[in-house]
Amino acid sequence: MNTEALLDDIFQSIFEWDSLPERASITKANHEKWDSMMQLNLVSALESEFDIVIELDDATAIDSYSSALNTVSKYL
Repeated sequence: MNTEALLDDIFQSIFEWDSLPERASITKANHEKWDSMMQLNLVSALESEFDIVIELDDATAIDSYSSALNTVSKYL
């Protein structure tokens, strides 16, 4: 499975969506459920799935699907 497909699954699972919204619309500002706990769950899932360790500055900068993809790509 490619990186985007895995990321799709992670976002869908973490946010408990039946289907993935348009990727461009997946931002912290657009989703009320995206709080600090969801941020922690998301970063943890990314680290686990991709077998990476994301530095704190990068982890806190993840605020969209796009930034998550860029962060994961940086560590692969």
